[in-house]
Amino acid sequence: MMKNILFRQGDVLLEKIKSIPQKSKKRDIKTEKDHLLVTGELSNHGHFITGNVEVYENESEDEPVNIYIQAIEGASLQHLNINTMKWTKEHESIDVPEGKYKVIRQIEFNPYPVKTTGKKKRTFVFVAD
Repeated sequence: MMKNILFRQGDVLLEKIKSIPQKSKKRDIKTEKDHLLVTGELSNHGHFITGNVEVYENESEDEPVNIYIQAIEGASLQHLNINTMKWTKEHESIDVPEGKYKVIRQIEFNPYPVKTTGKKKRTFVFVAD
């Protein structure tokens, strides 16, 4: 049985997993900005994974998680300005041990029905960080 290993930075949670889903495709990492995991809504910042890592994306609609990482060595979860790639001083960096992780973005549930295309439905929205 795998012990739950979790790392949280603001509205982003990394959860250690045994394997990355087979449908996931490896992201082509060419620049520092390709390490972006989640973009903040309220300011020009993002949560980045740095170091020797691989990032995978899964476009499947039946899975709520669509980003996975493989931390190989020296991985760190960073909170950086997207343009300057400088630390925002909002969240401390987190060292991420070797392993596979799913990237979970915190969501809020709206309990009040929202009318869309003639139907009322409850919605989930990403937490504004």
